[in-house]
Amino acid sequence: MNDELFLYLCTHKLLNSIKMKKIFALALLTVMTLTAAAQQVKFSVNGTAPADVKEVKVLDKLTGETIVSANVKGGKIALSGAAEKNALLAVMRDNSDWSVLFFNDGTPVTVDLKTNQLKGSDLNQRLTAADLASGKELEKLTSLIEEYNTMTPDMQKKKKDEFMGKYMAAMQTVKDCYQKIADDNRDNLIPAAFANIYPQLFEEEEIDQLFKKEYAYANHPYAKVMIQQFKEQEAEMRAAEEAKNAFLGKPFVDIEEPDAEGRMHKLSEYVGKGKWVLIDFWASWCGPCREEMPNVVAAYNKYHDKGFDIVGLSFDNKKKAWLDAIQELGMPWVHLSDLKGWKTVASGTYHITSIPASFLVDPNGIIVARDLREEALGEKLKEIFGE
Repeated sequence: MNDELFLYLCTHKLLNSIKMKKIFALALLTVMTLTAAAQQVKFSVNGTAPADVKEVKVLDKLTGETIVSANVKGGKIALSGAAEKNALLAVMRDNSDWSVLFFNDGTPVTVDLKTNQLKGSDLNQRLTAADLASGKELEKLTSLIEEYNTMTPDMQKKKKDEFMGKYMAAMQTVKDCYQKIADDNRDNLIPAAFANIYPQLFEEEEIDQLFKKEYAYANHPYAKVMIQQFKEQEAEMRAAEEAKNAFLGKPFVDIEEPDAEGRMHKLSEYVGKGKWVLIDFWASWCGPCREEMPNVVAAYNKYHDKGFDIVGLSFDNKKKAWLDAIQELGMPWVHLSDLKGWKTVASGTYHITSIPASFLVDPNGIIVARDLREEALGEKLKEIFGE
């Protein structure tokens, strides 16, 4: 499994910017509960590695802890240790994002880290085949995203419809691949190895169907923790959405943040003063924010003289990156940031869990709309100001 590909999938799911999933305290408690009385089984890993590999390790995917590591001598691998019975383990080499997965079922494992092939029990050989097949589809998706991200903003705008068609088709192919893995392995543990990926591809209702308790893989500790983590994240996001919706129709909440020179300013200096104001939550590192910004700039240029303004509240934590992005993207409005990243006062006050995000505030300081993106922003401003 390629961990870098998994990060891509998390980051680019339907091109929305989301915070990476974290292991909650309750999930960690579950890990301890599930493994406290588990049976220990010995494992051995032998095989070969490319000439440039100096070290290989085996880690527990559930805890993320390294169980054993060893230097590679003459391209030969030899490791042994013990872990819980059927624990999901990963063989990893230095200078590579790929890990070769196997379940600790007591059968010795032989790996070729040049091809990421594995020989062992029938279960683990089938796991490797599923991992390599799905990995190829993920690589195609990653390449597509990387190609799009290297384009200039103008080219991205021109190619957006074409890209989205290819992107959605590639996403569906990946989804179908993992659906087949689940369908073909109801009676064994193989789908559990991908329990961190399923939530990135399927909706919550689909996850409920994929991870029914009667399926063998759904009861594996790794699957239980990953799905529990997903459920908690979904509940947190729903609560955040409800909290953001609660602002609609109510006065904006004042906050105070510094400008580029470090001078403190209150939001009330700019909002509720007789103009329509877009409170825009963004960051220089946020790809979708940068993609959306030309649309926001165009709206500002068209309606600013008619009484429309913007206050940008950045989720950056590096001042130079923040200021450089303002210049690069041509954003001529007020900018504030306490440079605390996701811990910014703006996030905590307005329950912002993903960006880009925005609130449109009327001249009296009442929030009337949220998250106006693409055509929606222009249509709303046209409704307010006319052509």
